[in-house]
Amino acid sequence: MIQQTKRRPPRPMMAALAVLIVGYATVIAYGPWTDAASVAASLIATAIVAGLIYGLWRGNPLAQSIVVLAMAGNLIFGFLEDVRIGWLRAANMVAALVIALLLLVPRSSRRWVAAPLVGRG
Repeated sequence: MIQQTKRRPPRPMMAALAVLIVGYATVIAYGPWTDAASVAASLIATAIVAGLIYGLWRGNPLAQSIVVLAMAGNLIFGFLEDVRIGWLRAANMVAALVIALLLLVPRSSRRWVAAPLVGRG
């Protein structure tokens, strides 16, 4: 039997990553793909989100802080944007709330990010 030396993130962190990936894929799928500038912006945003996802997977506190702040901004923008919220915007706001709560509330998520990065593979 092969011994596992790599630690896996806790389940709440995995759930937050799954919601983040699905939510971002939905936003990209509905995004504008009409000109070179929007394609370049989407590719840059994809690289940034991929870096944040990798940082959360590794337990980086900076990645957690950036994602939580982005989700808080997403919620605030959603409430200030318009009185009539469409289904996609409402789903986006719910996903932002779920991600922030999964990163901040469970003790296992807080310990994952608070642990030193040494020994994580």
